[in-house]
Amino acid sequence: MTIRQACCAIASDSQAEVILVHSLLEREFSDILHVASELDWQSFAQRHDVAVLLLAFTDLGVAANFQQRYAQRPERGLGVQAQVVLLCAREEVDAAYELCRSHEIFDYVMFWPVTHDPKRLPLAAHRACDAYEALARNLPRRAPAPGPSDAAPTISLPRLLPMPDLAVLVVEDDPFQLTVAISVLISSGLRATGAASAQAALALLETSEPALILLDVDMPDMDGMELLRLLKADPRHAKTPVIMLTAMRERELVLEALHDGAADFIVKPFDRATLLQKIQRVTGLVP
Repeated sequence: MTIRQACCAIASDSQAEVILVHSLLEREFSDILHVASELDWQSFAQRHDVAVLLLAFTDLGVAANFQQRYAQRPERGLGVQAQVVLLCAREEVDAAYELCRSHEIFDYVMFWPVTHDPKRLPLAAHRACDAYEALARNLPRRAPAPGPSDAAPTISLPRLLPMPDLAVLVVEDDPFQLTVAISVLISSGLRATGAASAQAALALLETSEPALILLDVDMPDMDGMELLRLLKADPRHAKTPVIMLTAMRERELVLEALHDGAADFIVKPFDRATLLQKIQRVTGLVP
């Protein structure tokens, strides 16, 4: 069997699923990239030769969130986004079908319970790779690279200052999002603690006082907006800066959170640089 000279990326919140998917593809594709953490995402985001992106998350909502983040990535390189194949559970087939029909993903494979057709996934990956290569072939030719005299000016990106030794509490009910946020914070030199609910956060705050709180808006039982109001009404936590995390973009919600005492607001899925820049601002490192 000839190995196809193309790159596939596997994005997942389960190492066991990554190993299983990798085992089904390793004899078919020359380059398989794993995306299971924020650091992996940073490497993946710099790659522009990935032909197929396989979403192997154990929850369809988390997979859709990752797909949205990838779709918002700035176009560079060839200008062709990887073709997305979604691995879904039996009960998620209808939703996966609608994502295909609306062209948000290229294809889906019913993968849980684990299929008895081990060739179905590689076939979907090959078809997605065919589509990627067809798009790349049909791109208009790019102009020659500029010479020394007409080279484009260098763009200065915002500089991230060294992060202070701060304790950060992340309140997020989505396990994958919580893991990603904590990974970003720890890898940046901050001390991070997670709470999966508002009640768990309140229990932690009885014995600790973080320098900053990252607070998800949409949580069951008590949502982030209600918890924000409780914190700002408590003299012990009233001055602790809170950055709200949300997948929503409504202007009214932003204004409500800021009115109730939030220091800032960030839309999920967020990137590392944006989050750290906001942390630096609310902690007084930058104006």
